[in-house]
Amino acid sequence: MIHTYVLSSDACFVKQEFIKRLKFEECKALYIHNVDCTAFYYIEKKEGNADWLTGKLIGHIDIYNPQTDLLQHENEVTIIFSGPQCYISPSIYTTTQLPTWNYIKVHLTGTVTRIEDKAALKQSLITMTEFLEAPEHNYVLEPDNPRLDKNLDYIKLFEIDIKTWEGKFKLSQDKLPKDKENAR
Repeated sequence: MIHTYVLSSDACFVKQEFIKRLKFEECKALYIHNVDCTAFYYIEKKEGNADWLTGKLIGHIDIYNPQTDLLQHENEVTIIFSGPQCYISPSIYTTTQLPTWNYIKVHLTGTVTRIEDKAALKQSLITMTEFLEAPEHNYVLEPDNPRLDKNLDYIKLFEIDIKTWEGKFKLSQDKLPKDKENAR
């Protein structure tokens, strides 16, 4: 069975090399099947593999999120990263057109495994915070933070072993050059 998790452009965190390669300007929050939740992701390369497309997507999710039960048992999953997107009015074109929607998305497929190790969960939260606070590092999540320890029972850690990536976009590429420029 394949489960789809949709990450909106204002809803996900991924490593900088992923954002740079996809030219995503912002990626800040997460929605899974339109259920509002808190989960943050980053890419981790597989050791010994120089290909940036391989690796793992590491996630954290609230134990009360209804999707938690699907994020285990090596279920097959599809993750959809949504980049910039917007409505395009026919009024901006130099030719007669219909209303449309421009977008950039990346679909990732893989298998998901839940990690039950509390020490691994704690370290992944610390590592994620280090990444998200870069480059200034105005905040450091310390391993001995008592609030962190108290909240570990309410968070599930999971990894998605990446199998495929596929970019999808519709950017008025079939329009005249002037119309493409107007749609930017």
